Amino acid sequence: MKNKLISYGNCILIVIIIVSMVIPVAGITSCGTSKGLISGMTLTSNYVAPTGTVSEKPGFIEDIEQSIQTKVNVDDFVLIGNSKLESGNYQEAITAYDQAIKSDPTNSMAWNGKMSALLYLDKYEDVISLFADAKKNMPNDYGILINKGRAEFYLYEHEKAIQSADEALVIFPNQIDAQILKADSLAMKGEYKDVYEITSRIIETDPQNTDVWFAHGMAIGGFKEDYSGAIESFEKDLTFHPERHCSYFYIVKILISQQETDNAMQVMTKMMESYPEKENIVVSDFYGLLKMLITDTPNINLLDTFPLWEYYFTHKLLGDENDKTYKWANVESTLYSYNKKPNTSYSSFKPLLDRLIEEFPPETEDDWTNLLSIYYLFETIRAEEGNYSEALNAIDDALSLEPDHFTVEHLKIDQSNLQSKLAPSNSNEPSDLSAQNFSELLDEAVKENDWAAIINIEETHVDLNSADAEENSSSTPSHQPTSGLIHGNLLSVAEKNRYQSIDEYLDALETAFNSDDMELMVDLTEEAIELYPDNDRFWSIKGAGLNNLERYDEAIEAADKAISLDRSNAHAWFVKGYALEKQGKYNDAEIYYEKSLELDPNDEDYLEGLERLRGLMQSS
Repeated sequence: MKNKLISYGNCILIVIIIVSMVIPVAGITSCGTSKGLISGMTLTSNYVAPTGTVSEKPGFIEDIEQSIQTKVNVDDFVLIGNSKLESGNYQEAITAYDQAIKSDPTNSMAWNGKMSALLYLDKYEDVISLFADAKKNMPNDYGILINKGRAEFYLYEHEKAIQSADEALVIFPNQIDAQILKADSLAMKGEYKDVYEITSRIIETDPQNTDVWFAHGMAIGGFKEDYSGAIESFEKDLTFHPERHCSYFYIVKILISQQETDNAMQVMTKMMESYPEKENIVVSDFYGLLKMLITDTPNINLLDTFPLWEYYFTHKLLGDENDKTYKWANVESTLYSYNKKPNTSYSSFKPLLDRLIEEFPPETEDDWTNLLSIYYLFETIRAEEGNYSEALNAIDDALSLEPDHFTVEHLKIDQSNLQSKLAPSNSNEPSDLSAQNFSELLDEAVKENDWAAIINIEETHVDLNSADAEENSSSTPSHQPTSGLIHGNLLSVAEKNRYQSIDEYLDALETAFNSDDMELMVDLTEEAIELYPDNDRFWSIKGAGLNNLERYDEAIEAADKAISLDRSNAHAWFVKGYALEKQGKYNDAEIYYEKSLELDPNDEDYLEGLERLRGLMQSS
């Protein structure tokens, strides 16, 4: 696959674009239709095989073939399969069902039992493949249509799932499992009126049904806007299916929207305590709720949320070395959204941040990048508001934490700028960005050949001297001679390259990409990076080119650089995810694909990459 080039957009250093909270896709589908269906009868249904029960069934599934002629007939194999299915031994159940199908290819119970076992194993593509064989032998069986629809549901193909349910209902009108499948799929599409009609009819005819309550809760909340009724339905669903964490999810979401903060936090705690193994989906959805709680609750005391953050940090998302880095990135994202709210202050979030640093100290450079960018983002927001004192407090704390990190040079420049802005206008004392200080910073940047820093220093000095010029219109800005030196140096670099502007390079890169000339694409990005070393787009495009040249380690390095410059660069996250996928690091790749979709949820390439990866994970 030719790796996607880029999505264009504005960028600034280490600034996060926060995406409005949406229900995570993986979380939604974990609360779907029941997986255990055997030709229309759920696992809780009573079933007596035509030949009666098995009196002497084999002790182990490996013994089945040896006893086939003497002790066990087709119906016995089905019973063994059903027993194994109910006890969670899905592979052994498949073995038994295969024996039944081998002896009787028209046995509906065996085909549907095998499809159910595959559903429990999350082998959804295999279910759909098996349907084709089953239909040849049983063209009028509605159970196999429902099971196919369930696989389609869990593959996010909700329109296909609805079609499968409708076909089953043609064969067996008003069949409840088919109706629930349709209701669940319609709920995922947001068609709550139809869901309400279907689920209300089911409850009227079968009030003891255990599978209808989740979709009914979605419908009551989405169509009727009866949120207390929705919570009641979700709670009823949890009595039957305590593993369906997304019923917890929607209860919390409603409580947050109703400003019932304490109740929401209590339910979130119960949600995590109900999952001792802390599935990836549960931990991910828990974070989504935590972010929603903080960003959507007015005047929330952030320190009160520490116990929830403690749950989040102490339960592994993937159990690998990237876990803490991923979580610090999400702290950054959450606090950025919080700090964009009106009337927030440094003192309102510093106690929580101090506690998190104390309990879960950053370890890797990426951890520190995420943490320091929290201070940087807060400082940027406050400076834009003119609150220079609070901005300086954040910078001072950041510099005291990790003074040698590569990102702090930008903080030092901002610190000088802010101190100058806070200096009294009639003061005779030189500002921290005096001519001498300016010269020292400039000399250091030139020595390091850091052109982005040179430009940043110059722009800061221009701002300060422009402010002085407004007070004294007769003065000449002192930065002009040095400005000529800066631009002269930049021009000498530009003369070594083919193009002199970002747009020219982007146009040339697009042409190289469309011509499938990846070598040229990488060469052009290296030239562009020489001119614009802090342009994250060039780094992520370079990574895409390296991916297409199968130079995956180098692609990861380029993507990491792009992410360190701007964590909102969705393309960079996607590029690294693709490289990790090609290296067979599927769990790591999933993190980066999910992050790219969080930042740009409408990008079809990012969605396709995640779906492809999950298919590989299921088959591996």
